[in-house]
Amino acid sequence: MKTPEIWIQTVSGARLDCAHLERNTYDAMDLAQGLSSQTRFAGQYRSDYTWSVLHHSWLVRLIVDILYDEDGFSYKVWRVARLVALLHDGSEAFLGDLPTPFKRVLPEFVAYEHRMQYEIYRQYGLTDDDLSHSKEIVKSADTSAMLVEARVLGIPTENWGFEARVTDQMVDRFHLVEKYSINDLTSLFCMEANHGRYDLNTRELT
Repeated sequence: MKTPEIWIQTVSGARLDCAHLERNTYDAMDLAQGLSSQTRFAGQYRSDYTWSVLHHSWLVRLIVDILYDEDGFSYKVWRVARLVALLHDGSEAFLGDLPTPFKRVLPEFVAYEHRMQYEIYRQYGLTDDDLSHSKEIVKSADTSAMLVEARVLGIPTENWGFEARVTDQMVDRFHLVEKYSINDLTSLFCMEANHGRYDLNTRELT
């Protein structure tokens, strides 16, 4: 009996090896395509507007800019944090946006997701030091984005058990992203991801 091949085909025509994650080329177009097909909050909100993980990724990226203006971390850290923010849910392009409560009971899935996410970061030139220096910034932006999304989409958050900074400027960024078509967001995502990879691989961060 022939052993089944363990890969999926992406929109770019690449084969994504599910067993050897380090062998894959994580094309920005494939990431954008997958993220645009994943609905935030498992689709559990009442809205005529579909808010995808691609929208979320761009919102987190924009909130990093707000934090840079407000908190004053270094220019180099900001440049790195923007790329980390853009890619922070990259593995969900292939694995789906599984809500966090499910992940808490699926440790093997989480470990696999983390492995894929690390390989995506690595392919875009991000080092362990880059991830360490930008971790808290991106986590803060991600949490703020989630609460902004919940507020605008009408999702109650009283029982979530955490807080984060939410400002009018962040809400304005949500409505800015909301106006973009998926094609526009895909173009923006690919342009920024590929430009960021060039910057980091050549370390042209000044």
